[in-house]
Amino acid sequence: MIKILGDYSQMLDIILDGIKKLNIDTPLVCDHICYRVETNQRYEEIKNNLRAYSSLAGETLVSGRLISIFKLNAPIKYKDLSISCIELPAPKEGSKYLEGWEHAEFVIPKLNNFITNNENVSFNTKAMNRELNPELGYKINEEYQVKFHPLHILDVIKKENELGILSVN
Repeated sequence: MIKILGDYSQMLDIILDGIKKLNIDTPLVCDHICYRVETNQRYEEIKNNLRAYSSLAGETLVSGRLISIFKLNAPIKYKDLSISCIELPAPKEGSKYLEGWEHAEFVIPKLNNFITNNENVSFNTKAMNRELNPELGYKINEEYQVKFHPLHILDVIKKENELGILSVN
């Protein structure tokens, strides 16, 4: 457990239970989990503290705010998951977030097949138009959500660096 961020197990249990209730039949590969903060000052503080457990893999401007991805020195092992990264978004202006764990993201290489095979699920598709790593979302409850995308976040960062992408909508 990453002591500075607290226990992630409640979030992961709720998300895994929510996925199970959706009857999504696919192997789950969780590439990262997300921890939100309320202020830019807290963003910088957590960003600096995470360096004791990880290395900064990338920091990109996404929809007008910075998002950092940290590659953990040792992956989080939780149940059948091996989670290699933590996402830390700066607060988005005009949006209010309480500090804490917020979502988990899973790699689904054949995302269109995944959608077809799960037509009964009301996914949030607003990020499906992303060119590099389209994304589906699903709100498990008022506190947690799950996201699905075709590429591992570290592969996305590598491609962004190769292409010189500094900002994503």
